[in-house]
Amino acid sequence: MSRWSLGRGATLSLLIAGVLIVSLASLLLRETRQLLEAHAWVRHTLEVLMAAQEVRTALTTAESVSRGYALIGDETLAHSYDESAERVRHGLATLHTLAAERALPQQQLAQLEQAASAKLAWSGDVIELRRRGGEPAAVEKIQTGLGLGLMKQALAASRAFEDAERATLQERIDARERQSRSLNALAAALGGLGVLMLGGAAYLLNRSFTSQAAAERLARLEATRLQVTLQSCGDGLIATDPVGQIVFMNPVAQALTGWRQEDARGLPLDHVFRIVNEFTRETVESPLGKVLREGKVVGLANHTTLIARDGTERPIDDSGAPILDEQGELHGMILVFRDVSSRKLSEQARERLLRAEAERDASLAANRAKDDFLAVLSHELRNPLAAMLGWVEVLKSGALGSAELARAIGAIERSALQQRRLVSDLLDVSRIIADRLPIERGPLDLDALVASSVASHRSDAEARGVLLSHTGAGGPLLVAGDPERLDQVIGNLVSNALKFTDPGGRVEVALQRIDGRARIHVSDTGIGMSREQLDRIFDRFWQAASSRVRRQEGLGLGLAIVQHIVNGHEGTVRAESDGVGLGARFIVEIPLETGVAPRTSPPPPRADALERTLAGVRVLLVDDEAEGREALAMLLTVRGAQVREADSAAAAMRELAAGAFDIVVTDIAMPRQDGYALLAQIRQLDKERARRTPALAVTGFATREDREAVLGAGFDGHVAKPVEVEALVRRVLDVLRSG
Repeated sequence: MSRWSLGRGATLSLLIAGVLIVSLASLLLRETRQLLEAHAWVRHTLEVLMAAQEVRTALTTAESVSRGYALIGDETLAHSYDESAERVRHGLATLHTLAAERALPQQQLAQLEQAASAKLAWSGDVIELRRRGGEPAAVEKIQTGLGLGLMKQALAASRAFEDAERATLQERIDARERQSRSLNALAAALGGLGVLMLGGAAYLLNRSFTSQAAAERLARLEATRLQVTLQSCGDGLIATDPVGQIVFMNPVAQALTGWRQEDARGLPLDHVFRIVNEFTRETVESPLGKVLREGKVVGLANHTTLIARDGTERPIDDSGAPILDEQGELHGMILVFRDVSSRKLSEQARERLLRAEAERDASLAANRAKDDFLAVLSHELRNPLAAMLGWVEVLKSGALGSAELARAIGAIERSALQQRRLVSDLLDVSRIIADRLPIERGPLDLDALVASSVASHRSDAEARGVLLSHTGAGGPLLVAGDPERLDQVIGNLVSNALKFTDPGGRVEVALQRIDGRARIHVSDTGIGMSREQLDRIFDRFWQAASSRVRRQEGLGLGLAIVQHIVNGHEGTVRAESDGVGLGARFIVEIPLETGVAPRTSPPPPRADALERTLAGVRVLLVDDEAEGREALAMLLTVRGAQVREADSAAAAMRELAAGAFDIVVTDIAMPRQDGYALLAQIRQLDKERARRTPALAVTGFATREDREAVLGAGFDGHVAKPVEVEALVRRVLDVLRSG
């Protein structure tokens, strides 16, 4: 027998051993191949997930930069959008390539591609609208909310696709583990066959170790890829363990918080990630607490500021999410946040731009209002002036009879009174602006005042063909009021109602007692007001009509004066109207006074009773303005006074040196020496003569402060220009009687 020959048993044994070795080797080879295939499946699924995450990240970036571009128009953002859109398309192409290699969930992939394409198309439209139509068009498109809806659809499609792939990944990892266990079992079995199977067992074990090393290298590669992804992410990322201690920080998080990962590892999240409310400066609850409490993704509070280690503050936003295993057990938390300083700056720049535009519009409106007011003022001053000058020319012709002469005098008087009302309104408004409009309140019967004021407008109402009615309170209504100013309020409201009511219309004035207040209700059937007009009706210088197309005269000051006077009486005034053409209502309410009698004043004497009351009174009239002085001298002479005129303080002193006078009536503002200087010289002369000459100031300085200054200087009285002769005569008599 050959030394290499074997007995039947040995041969059979070897044959059996060989068969076993071949069988085991075959099984081992098959298991190894399946393990490698399982590794390939796992790698393929990870590549799919990375591509899907790239699509989602790029889509989110494209959304942000498209909105940023819509707001500020920075072409750098448009370029960033193009790059992000290209990344989305590249990611989708990668998914299609991977789908061609191995089957992918086609429905979810199609939904992801459709949603991502729709969102890119919408964002591209926003970019194009911003380039063509500017910020308003792009912002309007954004404000429709369609882009946000498309973004939500895209994110939902991405999550659905990724969830499907993660489920597949888990299945393939499980399959790989099963293959690995089976392979290990076969290797152990081969080791038990003894020497005959040692070589095969060693070979199979070597193959097994090689496969495991490859799998470990693949796992390390995937871990490296994940690490690189986290490190290169543009947002700050912080990972913690289940109790909230930091285990990882990417470079962006380290830069934003000012903490190095080596220093922060193991510290509580709240110690490193300090956030406060932007406005209240109160500490904001850590996302960790919300995640641990709710076990789901949570967003940060609005207006959140991150305080870095060195005290630097940055506005941030974004969210935190739990790290859960397949059983739902918490293994930590991932916090994602970003610096939104650029966005804040963009928002602030936009707000500044809007404020600048609003200020510009307000400035333009103010200029238009000024121009309109000057046009109205010119019109209102020229109209009565033209009438007066016209009638003066007629008077100069000498061709008027007595009737025409009376008509001319009446027209000139009405025009002069109209100009006086305009000047008075302007002076009142100037005092209101300076908060110097005098309101002297005392006990007053408002019922009698309203009745008197309405009665004074009846002739005007009859001339206009308007029915003016009055309903009183049925008895005295006592208020703490200034009779002159409240009469001005009622007069302005009634005059306005008459002006804006057509012939045949009605104006009704009613006075009521309501809950401790007196209510004056002035209503008309006139042209009414729109909502815009009601909102501005009490504005100074504002009128509904333009300066060229005007229904009635006036400067648009009366209602502003009314409001100020009513407010000065601790009352309220409001305007109501059901619309244009439906009339208007003005309601004034003033608190009532109780237990106080109204103040009364004796009626002024009739004008004809004053005609000769200055008989024999020697008057020295001092005024540098000749025409006004001569007219006033003639009026005083008609009343019986013996008048001497002086055009200056020096001329007045010469008259006083030449003879005695019962009273000196002087202007204040005169050249070289004013009325105050003249009074000082008169008082010096009085000392020398051992007598006192009464002095009355007649001046255009008509404010309460002017009156107090005149009386404080030693004058015996003050009369404001333009002068009503009866008022002047009464004042002269009062001064002479008191002297």
